[in-house]
Amino acid sequence: MRKKYLLIILGVVVLIVASVGAFFILNPASNSSGEKLIQVTTPEETVYCPMETKICPDGNIVIQNNEDGCAFYECPVDVTLTNPTE
Repeated sequence: MRKKYLLIILGVVVLIVASVGAFFILNPASNSSGEKLIQVTTPEETVYCPMETKICPDGNIVIQNNEDGCAFYECPVDVTLTNPTE
């Protein structure tokens, strides 16, 4: 009777360890440095970009363009006229 419970507990432990191991092996959302990545799928290939943002000089925040090899979008240009004509 005791052997039966021991085998059940052992089976559950093995199942948990295998599940956790499979998660870390098959999870592409991290790399060896621990950096978090986002997945972008295109018709040609799957691209992984770092989850980073860029703060522009005017305070706006831009993200990466997944269609341009993870390059950041351009910062917006201030179109306010410095000397408006009257």
